[in-house]
Amino acid sequence: MTKQNNDNMVDGPKIDCITNTTLGEPSNAAQPLISNILAQSVQNSPIGSLGPPSGTKRRHLRYYDSLYYTSLQFGAGATSAIEVGCSSDPFLKYLDWIGKRTCVAPYFIDYLRGKAGGAHHSRGGVERVKADFMRYKLPNKTKYDLLVCGQVLEHVPDPRKFLRKLIATAKTSIISVPYNWTDCGKMCNHVTHHITYETISNWSKPHIPIYNGVVRENGTKYDSRRMIVVFKAKGEL
Repeated sequence: MTKQNNDNMVDGPKIDCITNTTLGEPSNAAQPLISNILAQSVQNSPIGSLGPPSGTKRRHLRYYDSLYYTSLQFGAGATSAIEVGCSSDPFLKYLDWIGKRTCVAPYFIDYLRGKAGGAHHSRGGVERVKADFMRYKLPNKTKYDLLVCGQVLEHVPDPRKFLRKLIATAKTSIISVPYNWTDCGKMCNHVTHHITYETISNWSKPHIPIYNGVVRENGTKYDSRRMIVVFKAKGEL
Protein backbone atom coordinates (compact mmCIF):
# COMPACT_ATOMS: atom_id res chain seq x y z
CA MET A 1 0.00 0.00 0.00
CA THR A 2 1.35 3.37 -1.00
CA LYS A 3 1.78 6.16 1.49
CA GLN A 4 -1.18 8.51 1.74
CA ASN A 5 -0.75 12.24 1.91
CA ASN A 6 -1.68 13.42 5.39
CA ASP A 7 -4.42 15.67 3.99
CA ASN A 8 -6.29 12.80 2.34
CA MET A 9 -9.63 11.73 3.81
CA VAL A 10 -9.94 7.97 3.81
CA ASP A 11 -12.64 5.53 4.87
CA GLY A 12 -10.16 2.70 5.35
CA PRO A 13 -7.83 0.50 3.33
CA LYS A 14 -9.45 -1.80 0.79
CA ILE A 15 -9.73 -5.36 2.03
CA ASP A 16 -9.16 -6.96 -1.37
CA CYS A 17 -5.41 -6.66 -0.65
CA ILE A 18 -5.45 -8.28 2.77
CA THR A 19 -3.14 -11.16 1.93
CA ASN A 20 -0.37 -8.78 0.86
CA THR A 21 0.85 -7.82 4.34
CA THR A 22 3.93 -6.34 5.91
CA LEU A 23 4.29 -9.48 8.04
CA GLY A 24 5.33 -11.44 4.98
CA GLU A 25 3.51 -12.94 2.01
CA PRO A 26 1.66 -16.14 2.96
CA SER A 27 2.55 -19.28 1.02
CA ASN A 28 0.32 -20.20 -1.92
CA ALA A 29 -1.15 -23.07 0.12
CA ALA A 30 -1.92 -20.81 3.09
CA GLN A 31 -3.53 -17.95 1.15
CA PRO A 32 -7.02 -19.52 0.69
CA LEU A 33 -7.18 -20.46 4.39
CA ILE A 34 -6.08 -17.00 5.54
CA SER A 35 -8.50 -15.32 3.14
CA ASN A 36 -11.38 -17.45 4.44
CA ILE A 37 -10.54 -16.69 8.08
CA LEU A 38 -10.34 -12.96 7.40
CA ALA A 39 -13.54 -12.99 5.36
CA GLN A 40 -15.28 -14.69 8.29
CA SER A 41 -13.95 -12.04 10.66
CA VAL A 42 -15.33 -9.25 8.46
CA GLN A 43 -18.68 -11.02 8.25
CA ASN A 44 -18.88 -11.37 12.04
CA SER A 45 -17.70 -7.84 12.89
CA PRO A 46 -20.32 -5.09 13.39
CA ILE A 47 -18.84 -2.66 10.87
CA GLY A 48 -20.14 0.80 11.69
CA SER A 49 -20.40 -0.03 15.39
CA LEU A 50 -16.84 -1.05 16.28
CA GLY A 51 -16.21 1.57 18.94
CA PRO A 52 -15.06 -0.39 22.01
CA PRO A 53 -17.06 1.59 24.59
CA SER A 54 -20.31 -0.29 23.80
CA GLY A 55 -23.42 1.81 24.33
CA THR A 56 -21.63 5.18 24.02
CA LYS A 57 -21.51 7.82 21.26
CA ARG A 58 -18.01 6.65 20.34
CA ARG A 59 -19.34 3.28 19.20
CA HIS A 60 -20.26 4.49 15.71
CA LEU A 61 -17.16 6.55 14.88
CA ARG A 62 -15.92 5.83 11.34
CA TYR A 63 -12.36 5.93 12.62
CA TYR A 64 -12.81 2.50 14.24
CA ASP A 65 -13.79 1.00 10.89
CA SER A 66 -10.62 2.41 9.35
CA LEU A 67 -8.58 1.03 12.26
CA TYR A 68 -10.13 -2.40 11.68
CA TYR A 69 -9.48 -2.39 7.93
CA THR A 70 -5.92 -1.17 8.49
CA SER A 71 -5.43 -4.11 10.86
CA LEU A 72 -6.70 -6.45 8.15
CA GLN A 73 -4.36 -4.92 5.59
CA PHE A 74 -1.20 -4.94 7.67
CA GLY A 75 -1.92 -7.72 10.17
CA ALA A 76 -3.47 -10.45 8.06
CA GLY A 77 -0.69 -12.89 8.91
CA ALA A 78 -0.41 -11.98 12.60
CA THR A 79 -0.63 -14.71 15.25
CA SER A 80 -0.06 -12.39 18.24
CA ALA A 81 -1.22 -8.84 18.93
CA ILE A 82 -1.14 -6.24 21.70
CA GLU A 83 -3.39 -3.24 22.25
CA VAL A 84 -1.88 -0.44 24.34
CA GLY A 85 -4.16 1.85 26.33
CA CYS A 86 -7.34 -0.16 25.87
CA SER A 87 -10.63 0.35 27.71
CA SER A 88 -12.53 -2.31 29.64
CA ASP A 89 -14.06 -3.28 26.28
CA PRO A 90 -10.94 -3.74 24.09
CA PHE A 91 -10.99 -3.01 20.36
CA LEU A 92 -8.66 -6.00 19.92
CA LYS A 93 -11.58 -8.38 20.45
CA TYR A 94 -12.62 -7.75 16.84
CA LEU A 95 -9.28 -8.99 15.47
CA ASP A 96 -10.45 -12.53 16.09
CA TRP A 97 -8.24 -14.15 13.44
CA ILE A 98 -5.30 -13.55 15.80
CA GLY A 99 -4.85 -16.28 18.39
CA LYS A 100 -2.85 -14.52 21.12
CA ARG A 101 -4.28 -11.10 22.01
CA THR A 102 -3.23 -8.95 24.97
CA CYS A 103 -4.21 -5.45 26.03
CA VAL A 104 -2.09 -3.40 28.42
CA ALA A 105 -3.25 -0.33 30.35
CA PRO A 106 -2.61 1.23 33.78
CA TYR A 107 -6.37 0.91 34.40
CA PHE A 108 -9.40 -0.11 32.40
CA ILE A 109 -12.09 2.54 31.94
CA ASP A 110 -15.68 1.36 31.99
CA TYR A 111 -17.29 4.13 29.90
CA LEU A 112 -20.82 3.14 30.82
CA ARG A 113 -20.23 3.27 34.57
CA GLY A 114 -17.55 5.95 34.55
CA LYS A 115 -15.27 3.87 36.73
CA ALA A 116 -11.74 2.52 36.43
CA GLY A 117 -10.89 -1.09 37.16
CA GLY A 118 -7.72 -3.08 37.22
CA ALA A 119 -8.49 -6.78 36.97
CA HIS A 120 -6.03 -9.03 35.18
CA HIS A 121 -8.25 -11.37 33.18
CA SER A 122 -9.57 -12.12 29.72
CA ARG A 123 -12.52 -10.54 27.92
CA GLY A 124 -13.63 -11.34 24.39
CA GLY A 125 -10.61 -13.62 24.00
CA VAL A 126 -8.26 -10.79 24.99
CA GLU A 127 -6.00 -11.02 28.04
CA ARG A 128 -6.07 -7.76 30.01
CA VAL A 129 -2.90 -6.76 31.85
CA LYS A 130 -2.87 -3.84 34.29
CA ALA A 131 0.54 -2.20 33.83
CA ASP A 132 2.34 1.01 32.97
CA PHE A 133 3.30 0.39 29.35
CA MET A 134 6.67 2.13 29.80
CA ARG A 135 7.51 -0.53 32.41
CA TYR A 136 5.88 -3.41 30.56
CA LYS A 137 8.27 -6.18 29.48
CA LEU A 138 7.69 -8.41 26.51
CA PRO A 139 6.86 -12.03 27.40
CA ASN A 140 9.96 -14.13 26.67
CA LYS A 141 11.47 -10.98 25.09
CA THR A 142 9.53 -11.80 21.91
CA LYS A 143 7.92 -9.06 19.83
CA TYR A 144 4.26 -9.23 19.03
CA ASP A 145 3.34 -9.54 15.36
CA LEU A 146 0.94 -6.59 15.56
CA LEU A 147 0.40 -3.63 17.88
CA VAL A 148 -2.65 -1.35 17.98
CA CYS A 149 -2.66 1.88 19.95
CA GLY A 150 -5.60 4.24 19.46
CA GLN A 151 -5.78 7.80 20.77
CA VAL A 152 -3.18 7.45 23.53
CA LEU A 153 -0.06 9.38 22.46
CA GLU A 154 -1.74 12.76 22.98
CA HIS A 155 -2.27 11.91 26.68
CA VAL A 156 1.26 10.87 27.69
CA PRO A 157 3.91 13.29 29.05
CA ASP A 158 6.71 12.04 26.77
CA PRO A 159 5.11 11.02 23.44
CA ARG A 160 8.47 10.63 21.67
CA LYS A 161 9.70 7.99 24.13
CA PHE A 162 6.29 6.32 24.26
CA LEU A 163 6.03 6.12 20.46
CA ARG A 164 9.48 4.62 20.10
CA LYS A 165 8.61 1.89 22.59
CA LEU A 166 5.35 1.21 20.73
CA ILE A 167 7.27 0.71 17.49
CA ALA A 168 9.85 -1.55 19.16
CA THR A 169 7.20 -3.76 20.79
CA ALA A 170 5.82 -5.33 17.60
CA LYS A 171 6.86 -6.19 14.07
CA THR A 172 4.08 -3.93 12.76
CA SER A 173 2.47 -1.08 14.72
CA ILE A 174 -0.80 0.69 13.92
CA ILE A 175 -1.15 3.94 15.85
CA SER A 176 -3.79 6.65 15.74
CA VAL A 177 -3.84 10.20 17.08
CA PRO A 178 -6.15 13.24 16.82
CA TYR A 179 -5.14 15.02 13.62
CA ASN A 180 -4.19 18.66 14.23
CA TRP A 181 -6.69 19.13 17.08
CA THR A 182 -6.61 22.34 19.08
CA ASP A 183 -6.64 22.32 22.88
CA CYS A 184 -10.04 20.91 23.87
CA GLY A 185 -9.47 21.40 27.58
CA LYS A 186 -10.79 19.09 30.29
CA MET A 187 -13.15 17.44 27.83
CA CYS A 188 -10.16 15.68 26.25
CA ASN A 189 -7.33 16.03 28.79
CA HIS A 190 -4.76 16.05 26.00
CA VAL A 191 -1.16 16.92 26.88
CA THR A 192 -0.08 17.50 23.26
CA HIS A 193 -2.06 19.43 20.64
CA HIS A 194 -1.79 20.10 16.88
CA ILE A 195 -0.35 16.66 16.08
CA THR A 196 0.35 16.24 12.35
CA TYR A 197 2.23 13.78 10.16
CA GLU A 198 5.35 15.90 10.62
CA THR A 199 4.96 15.67 14.42
CA ILE A 200 4.74 11.88 14.34
CA SER A 201 7.65 11.60 11.89
CA ASN A 202 9.80 13.73 14.16
CA TRP A 203 8.91 11.69 17.26
CA SER A 204 9.51 8.36 15.53
CA LYS A 205 12.98 9.03 14.07
CA PRO A 206 14.77 7.04 12.71
CA HIS A 207 11.59 5.05 11.97
CA ILE A 208 9.49 6.30 9.06
CA PRO A 209 5.78 5.48 8.69
CA ILE A 210 5.06 3.07 5.85
CA TYR A 211 1.47 4.31 5.65
CA ASN A 212 -0.58 7.23 6.91
CA GLY A 213 -4.16 8.29 6.37
CA VAL A 214 -6.65 10.72 7.89
CA VAL A 215 -10.28 9.90 8.73
CA ARG A 216 -12.96 12.56 9.19
CA GLU A 217 -16.22 11.80 10.97
CA ASN A 218 -19.40 12.61 9.07
CA GLY A 219 -21.41 15.67 10.08
CA THR A 220 -18.98 16.91 12.72
CA LYS A 221 -16.84 19.97 13.18
CA TYR A 222 -13.25 20.48 12.00
CA ASP A 223 -11.62 18.90 15.05
CA SER A 224 -13.00 15.50 14.18
CA ARG A 225 -10.12 14.11 12.16
CA ARG A 226 -7.92 11.25 13.30
CA MET A 227 -4.70 10.11 11.70
CA ILE A 228 -3.65 6.47 11.41
CA VAL A 229 0.02 5.65 10.90
CA VAL A 230 1.72 2.29 10.40
CA PHE A 231 5.33 1.40 11.28
CA LYS A 232 7.62 -1.54 10.74
CA ALA A 233 10.06 -2.20 13.60
CA LYS A 234 13.83 -2.19 13.22
CA GLY A 235 16.06 -3.94 15.72
CA GLU A 236 15.08 -5.08 19.20
CA LEU A 237 13.98 -3.39 22.43
